[in-house]
Amino acid sequence: MQTNWTGTRVFYENIKSKHTVLLNRGGARSTKSYSIIQILTLKWANEQKKKILVLRKTLPSLRVSTLPVFIQMWVDSGLQRKIRAEKQDLNFWLGDNLIHFGSLGVSEAGVERIKSTDWNYIFLEEANEFTIEDYRILKLRLSAPSLDGQKNRMYLSFNPISSYHWLKLELADKAVSEDVDEIVSTYRDNPFLSPDYIKIIESLKEQNLNFYNIYSEGQWGVLEEIIYDKVWTQVDSLPETGDFCFSCDFGYNAHTAVVKIAFKDDNPYIQQMLYQTKLTNSELIQQLKILIPENERGCDIFADASEPDRIREICDSGFNCKPADKSVKDGIDYIKSLNVYVTKSSPDVIKEKNSYSYMKDKDGHVIDQPVKFQDHLLDAIRYALWTRHVIRDPRIRWLTG
Repeated sequence: MQTNWTGTRVFYENIKSKHTVLLNRGGARSTKSYSIIQILTLKWANEQKKKILVLRKTLPSLRVSTLPVFIQMWVDSGLQRKIRAEKQDLNFWLGDNLIHFGSLGVSEAGVERIKSTDWNYIFLEEANEFTIEDYRILKLRLSAPSLDGQKNRMYLSFNPISSYHWLKLELADKAVSEDVDEIVSTYRDNPFLSPDYIKIIESLKEQNLNFYNIYSEGQWGVLEEIIYDKVWTQVDSLPETGDFCFSCDFGYNAHTAVVKIAFKDDNPYIQQMLYQTKLTNSELIQQLKILIPENERGCDIFADASEPDRIREICDSGFNCKPADKSVKDGIDYIKSLNVYVTKSSPDVIKEKNSYSYMKDKDGHVIDQPVKFQDHLLDAIRYALWTRHVIRDPRIRWLTG
């Protein structure tokens, strides 16, 4: 297989490692996951009779995150014409080499299925979602024959959000005895980041030092002052109801985020629809035309009121886009009073929610404002829920000024 890929330091550190378990700890956009996907694609294309297992904790999360990155890489490298796909089972064959995409789920059934399999390479994306028991069972399945003498390996990729996590206590801290190589990466390892995104990452230092250490420097930390500390229940799908709306947070270097929110017994049910960078407004409109059926285009789309030109252009394209009330504190307080439900196919909503934290000043005192990072879906959710609440109860507008 010939490629014109550019490999980062993270790619080459993983390639040259002699260890069985490659622990890829890194900050945001550090190329850790992408480098592993490059390596596994090369192995899949060039080695013989190999079995590769790619997992996230839940299957909906994998379908909307890791799997599309693999597929895009196969398209870019011209492999797609040679692939035999068993799409229902998420098995992809290249010659006699197999990549299977799956999950362990939240029940014992997924773990039991894995116990009867063996693999040459295993990749755990967002490895902090898994338990130590999951890891131990999976490592035992790293037992498929390797006819070419290549060592079977397990790759784990994650943000180090807790120094109390088993990934640190059971693997990183015992790296020598456990045959583990810890490869640490930061945004500086990614030569493709725009200057604007680098500014976003570096600005975390002024907002919350612990957050900065985790997401900028890839250092072990403990997320503190989590804003939405109440559990958001995960569900299979949105309820079948006529009461729903959409919401959008605009971005370009940062993510553009679109959600659909349905309501049942006044409780919001949230579905992630779009989470993508580098979208112009015309490209966003094309995505909306794909995502929103014609019969739903008259429904409210709440969007960032500071972008009136973008809102007008979306309206001119046949959507009912409205400026949102952007009150941050009032919106957050209101959402904290609700019972919130999120579909299992909304992994980035859950990821943002689990790290959404308050700022701290230079003396370490908590400020009543959220850290402005990895909050795009949450902003969209707040736009819709708070604006809808204000519209339904005009007294709030008077009380909040």
